[in-house]
Amino acid sequence: LLSAARAARRGRLLDGAAGEFRRNGVAGADLALITREVGLTRSSLYNYCTDRHDLARQCYLHLLDPMLQDLARAMARSGSGLQAIVDFLVEARDRDQSHAIIASELDTLSADGRREIERRQTEAFDMLAALVERGIGDGSIRPNDPAIAARTIWGILAWAPLGDIWSRRAERDPFGRLSVELPRIVESGVSTRPA
Repeated sequence: LLSAARAARRGRLLDGAAGEFRRNGVAGADLALITREVGLTRSSLYNYCTDRHDLARQCYLHLLDPMLQDLARAMARSGSGLQAIVDFLVEARDRDQSHAIIASELDTLSADGRREIERRQTEAFDMLAALVERGIGDGSIRPNDPAIAARTIWGILAWAPLGDIWSRRAERDPFGRLSVELPRIVESGVSTRPA
């Protein structure tokens, strides 16, 4: 197991890398800048990863894990499937969505890295689809293909904050308008109630 200090350094490294990947993509990320910002030397970076693509893989998983935990909490709550999805979106919109940038560059990762990320991503899709199915069953969500709905909701969740960042809206507000409205947008799209 990692020591507490090493785990904290690794967490700072992955958070710093997420910001750099968000700004410049995986291929354009400045590894020297990342290491300086987190207090590592360039050579010590390789105590945590083998190369930039391994760093991207670890970063993706680091960002995805809290969202999987958010989904698990949403699934465990009582109430309608729709309310569970809205609760998940409210929690998840405050998270760093840099995994969407990394996902757009998955082809640059090793085959093993891609498979690992795809497996974890499928876990998230399956959990979200289960919430959609729950909502269809309880009448809060209109009938649809839960797998497609889950991927659509995930895509909106992943890209809305990045769209806000790229349009510079995030500099004026803690969250851009699309991110803030995200739970309401999804709710009006899948709810059986009139918008």
